[in-house]
Parts: sequence; structure tokens; C-alpha cells
Amino acid sequence: MGEVSLLFSDHDINAVIRSEEQLLAKEIESYGPDELLNTDPSDLADYFASKHYINVPQLGDEVTVESSETKIDVSRDPERYFHTPGPHYVPGTRLVYHVPFVGDST
Repeated sequence: MGEVSLLFSDHDINAVIRSEEQLLAKEIESYGPDELLNTDPSDLADYFASKHYINVPQLGDEVTVESSETKIDVSRDPERYFHTPGPHYVPGTRLVYHVPFVGDST
């Protein structure tokens, strides 16, 4: 059976936001006072916002599903008992969902 991939499960959005906030604060602190005073505040805001923007994924509407017959390994199922060594398979159906999205995938 193929590798299971959970949608957007590799990253914790709260941790990503906290990390970007810390990076933003460090970058602002590293700016010299003259640079900050001599740059238009809205230009600074636009610069920092564009550099630290997080494009959170938004799911699309056109979800598709593929299904296929497969065999499922139930060797480690605690509700089953086997007299012979495994693996032990039962017929099953594999469903693969394709969910389109816009935004950052990582």
C-alpha cells in the first residue's frame, strides 16, 4: 500500500506564524534608526508585509476522488487472531482524494 499523505499536516500554522513574527521583530530591530526615520512608514509597512506574508492555503471546490480495489494488511489488528505468520490481507477499497488549493503548500 502506498504512502499516506495528510493534507497540510507537515506544519503547525500557529508555529509558522510565531516564527514569522519573531523574524519580523528581529529584522525591524536590525534596521538602523536613521533608516527607520528616513523611510516613509507606509513604504516600510509594505516592505515588511510583503516579505513576511503567509499565504495560508484555501481549498478549492473541485474535489475529485479515485477509487481502486486493494488488499489491506490486517496483521496487526488486535481484534484478529492468526495461526500462521503474516502478513494477512483482506480485500478493501482505496480512496484517493484530490483537493485543489491556492496558497503556500509549505
